Amino acid sequence: MIRSQFQEKDYNLLPKARLERWDIRKRLENVNQILKNSRELQLPKYILDYVPSICTANVSSVYPVQKGGFALALINKEICLVQILAIYYRTSTGNNHLYTEESINEVNLITYVSTKVFRNLQHNLFYSRCNEGYEYFCHLSSKRILYYLGYQVEESYASYANMYSLQSNAYQIYQTLSNNSILSCILRCYNQKGKK
Repeated sequence: MIRSQFQEKDYNLLPKARLERWDIRKRLENVNQILKNSRELQLPKYILDYVPSICTANVSSVYPVQKGGFALALINKEICLVQILAIYYRTSTGNNHLYTEESINEVNLITYVSTKVFRNLQHNLFYSRCNEGYEYFCHLSSKRILYYLGYQVEESYASYANMYSLQSNAYQIYQTLSNNSILSCILRCYNQKGKK
């Protein structure tokens, strides 16, 4: 298991990227509170409470990130489904990244992940190919992982391969995060402007 390799006094020596990831997580902790207190939003309370553990991206010792698992990630101001192909973390010297096969139970220990990206085609169908027939792959920093779903994904045997659909609970989380008001709030946490 990967463990945090610094003490309280070493906090100021941490790489800027790691501190930025932690800052994003702190801001995401406030997303539900911001949304609940916003007078401009008329969202029912059950929707706002439907995304538990967003501040930890739903990563814990009970629900660790694993190679092959799926997550919802923020890519180009869009919520996408990603399959985790490889997990990397920074070494204690801070100069190198190491690949790990182990499950990770704290999102802040991950520096980046290699992923296969699935964009929402329509409703509950996610597809990884673009019009030219190529598949999408991406290296993402851990701050881009919004919510780890694990294996709450089903392969769709419709007319195409590489199509997936989310199980009921995961799809409701996707719909909640994709709501324009919630997405713009998340983008504010990342200091980005919303879709135009």
